Amino acid sequence: DGSKRHETDLCGDAAVELLMKAVGEYRRHHGIMQFGYRTACAYDWLYGLIPESERASLNVLLFATLKEKRQVCLFDSVGLFGAAFNGQSNWSIYFAASLGPAALALHGEPGYEETFLASAERLAAVTLNTWINTKGECGEGFSYFAHPIGEIMPFIISLKRNQLGDEVVNSNLREFPYWMTMAAGKGVTETVSIGDCDALRLRIPSGLRELCSEQEDARKLWNQIPRGDAPKPEVCELLWWRPSENKPQDFSSFPLVEMFTNQGYAVLRTGFGPDDQLMTISAPSRLG
Repeated sequence: DGSKRHETDLCGDAAVELLMKAVGEYRRHHGIMQFGYRTACAYDWLYGLIPESERASLNVLLFATLKEKRQVCLFDSVGLFGAAFNGQSNWSIYFAASLGPAALALHGEPGYEETFLASAERLAAVTLNTWINTKGECGEGFSYFAHPIGEIMPFIISLKRNQLGDEVVNSNLREFPYWMTMAAGKGVTETVSIGDCDALRLRIPSGLRELCSEQEDARKLWNQIPRGDAPKPEVCELLWWRPSENKPQDFSSFPLVEMFTNQGYAVLRTGFGPDDQLMTISAPSRLG
């Protein structure tokens, strides 16, 4: 009704005012601004409410930021950092996660360059198919996996929905349910302690469920983990949250023994129930 539309308009105007205030501070003090998926979503959702005169000056700042981000991604792909780590670092995920949504948000605006999106896609593809191997195993363990993957999901899901970036959308990341299921203890509810990663309650960023929506193993893993009845007030949760069955799933089709060579450990287990035994043997070829 009219009152709800009026309330929505007021909220939109307030959001634009807040965004432009932040823009002014970044312009005065830095010449570039924080521009990850949260700002990209704000720019996209508020686009029609931003006055054209202010949008032009805003875009100058955002494109300056994109150029800096592109340089970081190129350095991480082919520069000294890329040569040293060759896609084996969670930092590469963060860099691609920051540039990708920003590039998509500004696509079609005057001054846009195709290399913005291409740089983010390439770095994401290299890292997701190197840092994560064909068994879905991340080279740095669970605690180094969940947060950066959560940050890059808005980029990957956007590529999927726009039928772009096939190498990113169909990367080794899709195999994550196998790795997580095989290496989780206490009835597949807790990640084991490997290397410098502590044992933690199993976490799955909501975007991963959306990416792998057609995969039965991802559905089982999602439904295995207890979660609330409603999404948290966070962008990705609001976009892709799904309810969980909150009950044990049947993982009997999975093997009881597996070797994960990316991080260098073996998993041996008697089953997948809460009372079954699990043993890991760690012999990594590198530190970390």
